[in-house]
Parts: sequence; structure tokens; C-alpha cells
Amino acid sequence: MQRKQLFYGVLAILSILFSGQIYAADTPIKREMRSAWVATVWQLDWPQTTITQTGNVTQINQQKQQLIKMLDSLAINNMNAVNFQVRSRSDAMYKSSYEPWSTDLVSERGMDPGWDPLQFCVEECHKRGMECHAWINPYRYESVINQWNGTPQCYRETNPDWLMDVNGASILNPGKPEVTQRIVDVIKEILTNYDVDGILFDDYFYLQGTPASADASLYSAYQENGGTLSLGDWRRDNVNKMVAAVYDMIQETKPWCRFGISPAGVACTSGDVARKYGVEPCPSGSDWQYSGIYSDPLAWISQQKLDYISPQVYWTIGYETADYSKITPWWAEIAAKWNRHFYTSHSISSLTASSKAATMSMREATIAEQLNPKASGPNSTSFEEFANEIRLNRTCTKNDAPGSIFYSCKYLYRTAPLFAHYLKTTVFNTPSLIPAMTYKPGNNPGLVTSLALNNETLTWNGYDNVRYTVYAIPTSLPIINFNCEPEYLLGTTYSTSYSIPKEKQSGYTFAVCVLDRYGYEYSPIFLNATVQTLSTPTLTFPTDNVEIETPFTFTWESVADATYYILEIASDAEFKNLTHTIFCNTNSCSTNELDNLKLKETHYWRVRACATNYNDGISSVRSFIPSRLIITSPTMGEMGVSMTPTITWNIPDREVTVQISTSSEFPEEAIIYSAKANGGTHTISNYKLGSYTSYHVRLAYTRDSENLYSDYVSFTTIEFIPGAPQIKFPKNGGQFGSEDYIHVYPAEGIVSIRIELSSSPTSFARGAYIDEPLAGEWTSSDKAGDILLSRKNLVEGTTYYIRVRGNYKTADGSSKTDYCDVISAIYSGEGSGVENIDSDNTEIRILNTEIPTLYICPNIATDLKVRAITPSGVEAGILFDGHITDAEYILLDNLTNGIYIIIVETENGNTILKASI
Repeated sequence: MQRKQLFYGVLAILSILFSGQIYAADTPIKREMRSAWVATVWQLDWPQTTITQTGNVTQINQQKQQLIKMLDSLAINNMNAVNFQVRSRSDAMYKSSYEPWSTDLVSERGMDPGWDPLQFCVEECHKRGMECHAWINPYRYESVINQWNGTPQCYRETNPDWLMDVNGASILNPGKPEVTQRIVDVIKEILTNYDVDGILFDDYFYLQGTPASADASLYSAYQENGGTLSLGDWRRDNVNKMVAAVYDMIQETKPWCRFGISPAGVACTSGDVARKYGVEPCPSGSDWQYSGIYSDPLAWISQQKLDYISPQVYWTIGYETADYSKITPWWAEIAAKWNRHFYTSHSISSLTASSKAATMSMREATIAEQLNPKASGPNSTSFEEFANEIRLNRTCTKNDAPGSIFYSCKYLYRTAPLFAHYLKTTVFNTPSLIPAMTYKPGNNPGLVTSLALNNETLTWNGYDNVRYTVYAIPTSLPIINFNCEPEYLLGTTYSTSYSIPKEKQSGYTFAVCVLDRYGYEYSPIFLNATVQTLSTPTLTFPTDNVEIETPFTFTWESVADATYYILEIASDAEFKNLTHTIFCNTNSCSTNELDNLKLKETHYWRVRACATNYNDGISSVRSFIPSRLIITSPTMGEMGVSMTPTITWNIPDREVTVQISTSSEFPEEAIIYSAKANGGTHTISNYKLGSYTSYHVRLAYTRDSENLYSDYVSFTTIEFIPGAPQIKFPKNGGQFGSEDYIHVYPAEGIVSIRIELSSSPTSFARGAYIDEPLAGEWTSSDKAGDILLSRKNLVEGTTYYIRVRGNYKTADGSSKTDYCDVISAIYSGEGSGVENIDSDNTEIRILNTEIPTLYICPNIATDLKVRAITPSGVEAGILFDGHITDAEYILLDNLTNGIYIIIVETENGNTILKASI
């Protein structure tokens, strides 16, 4: 430990020498994406020189040394990935069968440079244990129309119908299926020929300002073939189809290769868009991309057609227009909702002035300036601002997958070199692994073998297509206490050797783990350890070949010396096609940990027992067929749903409680409806739901004494224009007392009401205003005796005038109904305007006798039966039989004229109210 403290002491001294400051190092973090955008378009980051003659050794070496310097700086400052731009304008920084060599690499488009930058970058990244992601712009072609005329492989000559010209620039037309296929083919060739770790798209899709005429013929053909999408939705769908096609191809070709997209930093600020996906709108900023460039990031995430999203949140914490501290938590929630990763893209261009390449045209120089946007908001030139943004990412992550990608690379290592060093001495103070894609199965080949230390180089025998993590552990630390902590991590390597740094060559022992390409890290083996094999786990539940309802918990017997277990699920008994890999600290695992477990299909499961210096003990194999209680109607995201929808589910004999909430989190205060139901169907009663409003419905139920919930379904009700609500009590010309409430007839579609009371029949400007949310039967929350008019209580014997209007929602936003006709009533002062009430329970009471209404406070009971009998004991009817979660107002106006006794009983038959009316 002393040696480690000395090492950090040296770092602190270096900080003083370089910047005059000592930075406090954060707690080491094991998993985090730490990457940089390496922009090659217009040589923004690399290369700084071009090749003028094929094979020019001096020029090639210049470019290679520039790349090496950049990667060395990133690696030494604990970055773990780069995003290397290889296709910026339908050109190539690699040997392509489809497109020409880039003019950002060579002096003439299409000229062979004599070397392969992508191949070199991949090899150099892997030498440093870093991932190399190929950054691709799928659609961009020309920044100036006709720019590539006369050059090799010019699309304007070979496939002119593929191009869309807009406002002086040109892209490949997203509406052409041939364009989508070309993009898929280009990326597949990269995956086939290069050992890249990822593919990343930036934020260019349709061009801003694309007129309807630009693709009118394609859209007309779509409509003639029966298409019903609007032009905007059709364009977004074209992009979505391309994204899905790329992702699906990657899963078939190299499923461990990460696919990411970096859209504009703000999405889904529209309530309509948010409703479509059952989420809350982004709380800050403005979404221009949805209708501007037809980019819909929530479509890609919700369809799970990418591995990570890296929105360009180019604003700082506290910026009023677009606040990083509000936008970032929202993205974290969105990514986690569909089990994908969220890594922020930060602009660090504000740290210094951006530079331009001298060879640019005026138009290109303008575009290049746009490509280096400076962070907006307070503290945008402060190193600490970006460290705090990284800390916020770590706090916000919902799936232990924080991350940052910095735009652009030169500001880390060349333009603002002290910034990368600052990050290393604060937030990036130890190496870190990129978060594992835990929604994909891993590949555990076993322990490395023949681990040896020769002349300060650690070597071992390994496996194909995996990586390795190397740890230096102080000899004072007992092996049993080692848990692959980040403070002991030396780094990652793609080879079967690792050079031990001088400061670790004495006083330390070493361990090596397999790190597969999905990011899973497996059991370590220590230098000079005796390798043993753990006993095989005995599976206990579920039994073999059973159909079983989820959620349930897999269990197995504990294995002596095992420190953790791996639950593996496959679609075949030979486990050639793994679908899930779950790390477990105990001898059990709930199916709640499994994403996308296909229902009604046969799955196979087994368990590995794992420990340091042990080969895994592998259990026998069992099969199971999962089923689950699910809502079958409405469907997720369904629009135009009735305001009295029928909820259906797939297990008809299951008794459930249907819950409807205004929040997908279902906090108690947001649940507006709750009722017990059986038979697989339940219809929501009138006046519970508003017009054109998003709701979330789930089923609460009990199984094996465990309280469970189904997955929720989000839906939006039909658009409806309601009339003015009407006042029910007091009656026009009647009276009301201090204990009475203002009561309003229920009205379909209204989400809230506004009650206004005044002493003047024509002026309500100085009146009392009472805004009430939707609550089924509507009654003011305040008694008349508590209403203040001009800060004074109502005056006995005075005539007051009352009117009410409703609020409702439409596709255009919130709207208001007309006011109802004004009614007048005399305030009778103390007491109630209602007579003949016989009630000894203040929590359940009759509100009036002209139109009797029963009020039930929810904290008196939750399961009630309300019935009416005549004084002679004859049953007059069941008025209510059900479950309440909020104040319930039960109208008694369906009784014929007469005298009745109202009886309220609890579920076990106890009477809690008798009231005569």
C-alpha cells in the first residue's frame, strides 16, 4: 500500500509542476466508457498532413506518428476507446470496395495512399488495450453540390437517383431501399475485414430544411402502395429501417461489436412523442431533430436496435436554456427503460478556440465551425465543469453503465493538453473497463493457463477472440480479499502478454482474467497459483421440462469455495446459442434479471460455480417454458383509446387489481384508478379518464403469497371535445351551509375543473377560485365555511353566484370548456344546508339530501359494500361494491323517492355507517 500511495504522490507533484494545482482524486470506478471523437473530415483532428503520392514513406510515417501521439496521450490518461471517423462523405479511411479513398487522407479523392489507416488504428488501439469504434456518417455525400464530379466512384455518375440535393449540399436519399442496402454493405465489409470493436453514427440524417418536393415521387409511390404515414413519419421510418437493418446485420456478423448512435442532445420534448413511447418529455431544451432532420432516437432505443446512445449534450450544468443536469438524468432513464447504455457526448471545444484547415472553401469552413460547437452555458471553459458532468453521469446511471465521449480528440491531447491530465488526476484516476453488454450473452472459455513472469513481462496461454485484464495486487493483501477492484487494475490487453511497469515490479503479485468481447470479465488466476476445479452445482428449481409462470427464482445448492455463480440460458441444449448470462453473488437468481426472455418457448439453463484460481464447476442442464401475466389490451403506445377502455389480460382466472396511473413509476399519488377484477377483463367506469391524455395501466396480483405486478402498458385516450360541466349542488335558488361542498356533475373527457364563486352575478374578477383535479365524481376540496372571498369568509344570509368550467386536452394542447350558466344560492352560515342526516362517522357522510351523495374517506377502509334498505328492512339495491384508493363520491340519485337507510360494510361484513336519508 505504501508503494501505491507514493505513486499517487508523484501524480500530485506532477500536477503542481504542470498546472500549479493539486486535484483531489475521486473514488476509482470499475466500469465507464471513456472515449473521444477523432474527426478526420477536413482534418479536424487527424491527419494534419495529406499524402500526395501513393506509398510516400515520409508522408505515411508522418500520418502514423500523428496517430500514435494521439493514442499514446489517450491511453496514458486512462481513456479506453476512440471513435475513429472512417467514412465522413461517402469516402473511406480504409480499403473499400464501394467508395473512394478520402481527400482528407490523400491529395486526390480515390488515390491509393499506400497504407490502411483503419487497420493501423485498430492495431495501435489494441496494443494499448483500447477499443476502436469506426465512426461512420451513413448519408452525407457532398457539402457542396457537384463537389465529387469527375472523381472515382462518384455516385452522381453511377447512381444519380440515390442523391438528394438540398440547400447546396447533397446526401444519399434515405427513402431509397438501395441506399439502405449500400450502407449495410459498407458496414458489413468493415466488420468482415477489420477487428473493430464498435460502429458509431453521428447526428446527420435528413438535411435540415428538406422540402416536400425533394422526395415527392418516392413518397407518392409509398402512398399509392397503401402507405398511410405522414411525410414526417415516413421519413423517420426510413431512417429507423436503416438503423434496424444495420443492427440486425451486426448481430448476424459480429454480435459483440457495439453499435451506437450520437443524435442531437435533446429529444422528445413533445408531449405527443413522449406519449407514443410511454415516457415523460425531456425536461429541458428543445427537440429540433424530430421534425428538422427526421431523427427519432426513442424509436431506436425502444426497438432495441442499438447498444448505446450518445446524445450530444453540448450544454453545461445550470444552463437555463438546456440544463445538462436535467437532460442527462432523463437520457439515463430512457436508456435503462429499454436496457441499453447511455454515454454522454460532451463538447470540449470551448476550452480553446477551434482551428480550421487552410484548404477549406468558405462554405466548408462554415460547416467545419459548426462541427466544432462550443459548450453553451456557465463554466464552459472550466475543467471542473466537465469533471462534474462526468460525476453526474455516474450518479444518474440506472444500469452501472456511465460514460463520456469527448468532442473532439485534439482538445484532449493537443489544443488543451492539460485537460486530459486533469481528468486522469481527478475522475479518471485508474483504468476502467467499458460497461459489459449484459443484455447479450457472454463467452466464458475458462481460465488462462501457463501464467508466468519473465523479465518483467507477464505471459500466458489464452483463447481466440477475447481480451484480458491484468491486475497488480500488493503482496500484503490476502488473495481471498481480492475482488478485481479497479485500484489494482493495470490495464486491458488483446494479446497474451503484458509488460509490468517499473513501479509494480516488486511488492506485488499479479492476476489475469479473461475479458470477452461483450465486456464480461471472468474469474482471475494468480501468478504461481495451483489451479483446482470447483464441484458442480446441483440445480433445485425449477424442475426439468416444466412450463412455469414468471417471475420465479432459479435456485441451486451452494458450492464450497465458490465466490460467485453464472446463470446461463440458451435456446439449445448444447449451449451453442446463449441468450442470457447473469452473474450471481448467491445461489439464486430471479427472472426479473432477464431481459427479453421469450414466452412460450423452450429455454435451457445451467449454472457455473466460479472462484479465483478455480476452473468453473458446471451443472447439468434443465429446460423450462416461461409464461407470464400480461396485459393484452390496450397495447403499448396505443392511441385513440376509449375513455372507458376495457382492460384484458391473458390469464382469465387470475384475480387482479387494475391500476391506472399518470406516471409510469406508479407512485401512490399518481394512481387515479384502482379496482379488483377477475375473468380476464375489466372495463373502466365513466368519468375516470380524461380526453387525449396518456395513462399507464398495470395489474397488481398475489401469487404464492408474493405481491407482484405485470409490466405496464402506456396508452393515450381518444381526442374529445366536452361540453361545459354543470353544478349539481347547491341548487339554483337554494341554499348551502358551512359544512357543505360545491358539487359538480361528472363530465366525460374533462381532466380538471375550475369553480368560481362571487358576490356579483356579472363579475368574478375578485371572486374565489377553486381548481380541482379529475376525481371521478367532483366535489370541491374546501367546505363552504373555509372558502375565502376577498380574504374573508362567506357571510351568512348573502346570495352568492357560482359558475364552473372544465379543462381538457387535445392534440393542440390544453383547452377549456365554456362556463356553465351562473347559479345563485344563499349561504345559510353555520351548519349544513342538508337536513335529516343520521351519521356518527365523520369519515363517511352524506353530503346533501336534494341529490344525496355519499362521501367515503379512503383511510377508513379500502374494500367496501354500500347498500340501501327501506326502514322495514327491504333491500333497495347495491350502490357500490369494490376497492377505493382515493376519496369516493357515490351518487344516490338512482333511488326512487322515499326514506332509506344507507349501510356501508367492510369486506368482512362489519358495518361502519348507517345513515338515514
